[in-house]
Amino acid sequence: MFCSSCGKEVQEGWTICPQCGKKLKEKTNIQEPIHMEKAKKKPKKLWILLGIIVVLIFGIMMVNTSDSEIKPSSSAEQDVIDKLQTFTAAYEEDGKYYFLDNDGEWALTYTSGNEFVIFENNTVIECFTEAFGAGCFSKNSVSNVGFGYDLSDDEARIYFDVDIEDGHLTIVSYNLADKEYELMIDGDKWSPTDEFVDFVEKYGLAQSIESDVKGFKTLLQQYELTIEDLLCIKFDTLKSQFIPDMAESKSEIIHDEKETMGDSETANSQTTNPSTTTAETEINLNTSNSEKNISSVPITYGTYSYDNGTDAINEASVGFYTDSGEDYVFIDCWGYGGHELIFFEGILEEKDDGSYYAYSEEFETGIVVTFVDSGLYVEILDSNMSSMYYLEGFYVLESSLNLDEVG
Repeated sequence: MFCSSCGKEVQEGWTICPQCGKKLKEKTNIQEPIHMEKAKKKPKKLWILLGIIVVLIFGIMMVNTSDSEIKPSSSAEQDVIDKLQTFTAAYEEDGKYYFLDNDGEWALTYTSGNEFVIFENNTVIECFTEAFGAGCFSKNSVSNVGFGYDLSDDEARIYFDVDIEDGHLTIVSYNLADKEYELMIDGDKWSPTDEFVDFVEKYGLAQSIESDVKGFKTLLQQYELTIEDLLCIKFDTLKSQFIPDMAESKSEIIHDEKETMGDSETANSQTTNPSTTTAETEINLNTSNSEKNISSVPITYGTYSYDNGTDAINEASVGFYTDSGEDYVFIDCWGYGGHELIFFEGILEEKDDGSYYAYSEEFETGIVVTFVDSGLYVEILDSNMSSMYYLEGFYVLESSLNLDEVG
């Protein structure tokens, strides 16, 4: 059985797809065919009469439909799109279409099977990081920053990829109309315990979600738009109209968003360092140093930074412990909204090819660090934690330290 929205294989009895969060269509009870004797042929006049009746009924239905159901025209869709672009930046990525709020707080998203809003929400991140740990979230565009709000269902969804006591948790949903939570564990819907509700309400999770959605709807009203207007936009319309001069490049949008959020200092450090080239940042890390064409240099103590250009900024520190003489690496990864995604620490052990290996006891996985003249590369070895892959990339050397300043 497969999800009709995203195509992911799902198990029998699941009601929501853990990949895209869309409700799965329930199978209707189909009776086995009953074997009967072949029916006798009806008289020709009867067939003609039945045909006339069917035509009349169909004509009446069409008239009623035209009076009661007004389908949005392409001009109506275009009017909504034009209004959206007065206060958002539009772009396309991986077959999805986004209208990003100018303040960088949300992104209206259209996929082939769903329409939802991605909200940046620190309360969501802080609440569930405390509950399940930093690596609990599913690695998708929604979970990186907060929650997704389904326009059709009036429901907020937070996506996970974590094993808990009752099984594998993939979704926590909150219905704004019913004010009720629901959990998806091992593909089945579960009602939350009183302990769970008390915990999330300690953070004011429901109030925070409702406040974000209310602010979104209020902004729509200022531009004479409603949720129903947004639902009128068809995915195929965006697909046919999303031409280069309609959408900004994503790099420009992300840069503007970072400026709004106060991250311009990090952005400037990336753009003003002449030693950082596109070729360096696009090297495939899943190869040896010789295949990468990287000339490794001795370990350089200091601070490093890496911005993945999408949703995370990393800060790395390399030094050594004076008591043991061991070299260490600390990497702190932060989302654009200011929430911590993961913190990695490990002892650096030199390999034969000049690179270094560091293992995390907490995450039970390792990374490979290769030092070059202008910074360092981080490669993630096989890991089941999606958040680990935020660490992978090229880090620019911001400042080097003398031996007397480290340890």
